[in-house]
Amino acid sequence: EQPATDGEEQPGEGGEPTAEDPTRDWKSYTGKECRYTLKYPADWLLALEPGSDFRASSSEGGVIEISCSSGLGLQFPEEFFANEIAAPIDRFDQTEVGGRVAMRSKTTTLAYVSISPEVVLSVHYYRYNGDYSGEEETEFNLLVESLVFE
Repeated sequence: EQPATDGEEQPGEGGEPTAEDPTRDWKSYTGKECRYTLKYPADWLLALEPGSDFRASSSEGGVIEISCSSGLGLQFPEEFFANEIAAPIDRFDQTEVGGRVAMRSKTTTLAYVSISPEVVLSVHYYRYNGDYSGEEETEFNLLVESLVFE
């Protein structure tokens, strides 16, 4: 199996996944701008667009979009949110994603991951045609948990 290369999708991920691994049949993708690798469902269509580092859609109408933004990083989350870059801080939990400081929405499928003091990775799942299901929320959580940074 070949490793993922910048900006390209690859089936699966290196190593032998366990039977319990819900992402065992997923594809992997390595982002160009923020230098990360993630896994996403194999039946999703990759559709890269200007302004997004990663964008894929499900057959049910859901979209996962990842972008890298310059600006105040998450080392000082109160200032990050006070500058209206994102929703108010009380709607987020500070956590860790791929060994990086992150803020995850308590109510939606949105996460901000600190790449450096100046760069933030935004991970957002949404639908054009209504609310997302519990299964889609689970897929979002698995995708975020799969993030690995160089």
